[in-house]
Amino acid sequence: MEYETFSTDECIYVTCRDDDKIVGKVCLYLIWNHIHEEYYGFIEELYVSIPYRKQGIGKALIEKLLEEAKELECYKVIATSRFEMDYIHKFYEDLGLKKWGYEFRMDL
Repeated sequence: MEYETFSTDECIYVTCRDDDKIVGKVCLYLIWNHIHEEYYGFIEELYVSIPYRKQGIGKALIEKLLEEAKELECYKVIATSRFEMDYIHKFYEDLGLKKWGYEFRMDL
């Protein structure tokens, strides 16, 4: 497996390849608000292809993303998950993220 990181002004992407095939990916959106001088990161689009799950790829993707966030001096990172996704909650908690609050949204 080969991990690659690339970024834009707004995002950091980490992908995992098996030969020429992308088998996992995650994105950290960089968000700035007027309260802090530093950015914060919003983790989105974490995906590992079904045949590659349970092999540590998701964990490696998030760990690489967190390293990038620290290098950019983000003051926090946020990940969201639906209520029924208990295994995802445990996944994030095992990586050091903590339950913090509720997400409120409106689909438009």
